[in-house]
Amino acid sequence: MAYLLIEEVPACSGFASHQNIQPTYFGKTMNDLLQKRAALENELVTLEIEIPKLQLAWRKMPPTFNHLGNEIGSPESRAAMDAASSAEARARSIPQEIERIDIQIAYRKRVAGISSAADEARSIMVESAGAIKELEAKHLSLSKRLEDTRTCAEEALLKAQAAEQSAASIYTHAVVSENNEQEKTAMAEILKATKQLTNVQENDRRQQLVITALQSESDKTLNLISEAQKRYDDAKSQALETAYLALSVEWDEAIEHLVELGAKIIATRHHNGRSHDGLSAVKLPVLAPGATWPLNHKDLTGRANSISLTSLISA
Repeated sequence: MAYLLIEEVPACSGFASHQNIQPTYFGKTMNDLLQKRAALENELVTLEIEIPKLQLAWRKMPPTFNHLGNEIGSPESRAAMDAASSAEARARSIPQEIERIDIQIAYRKRVAGISSAADEARSIMVESAGAIKELEAKHLSLSKRLEDTRTCAEEALLKAQAAEQSAASIYTHAVVSENNEQEKTAMAEILKATKQLTNVQENDRRQQLVITALQSESDKTLNLISEAQKRYDDAKSQALETAYLALSVEWDEAIEHLVELGAKIIATRHHNGRSHDGLSAVKLPVLAPGATWPLNHKDLTGRANSISLTSLISA
């Protein structure tokens, strides 16, 4: 059974550098997310208290009638209704915002654990690969022992059966030839061969017990190999996922740098009264969850508008 050696797994140089990182991703740190989540929870609690009050205020608005006597809403009533409806809509949207933030928080926790996760995965791979190698050697030895035992048992049985058949043929020939001496000798050989066959059959019965035990141990070893292979494959998958995560963080950090650089390039053109900046077709994908990217020229232009002439020249 083939297995992937630990050395074949792509190593990621970002593992160590991301051990204790706090990724920003365009200004959103872990603290930013936690504070935003707490603010949303507080806002939701406040809304749950205020909404019944707003609904009651709307219902208490005095009715207004038109010239035909039909009841119509007053400006105050419509304003109260709008306030209640707006609060209800906001309360419905907050759980979704919190869910999106939770996804980003979980992502940052995974990023913070990149190094330990990678070390654990590689350790399991090394351990599993060693176990597989040892178990495969054991299985090979068991298979050879099993084959040798079967072959010896079969050959001994066939040899004893052949000896008995040969003695019987000699006896038959002596009977036909009416040779009493040969008949006595052949009969003695038959008895000897039959006794030998009985002994071989008894030994074969014991050998079959050995064969059964060897087969059982061989099957158990194959199961252990399969289990070790699964541990190896799972750890390999985890190692590669961790490598992907580390590389994704590096990618997003590089994109953040490119965004800053692109915004400055656009700002230099704008401050110089020129519209062409060479970045009109730019698309910069961000891999962190919750991103609405790829960023385009409009996003870079929006950031460029806040860059002053002084900062560009001094840079």
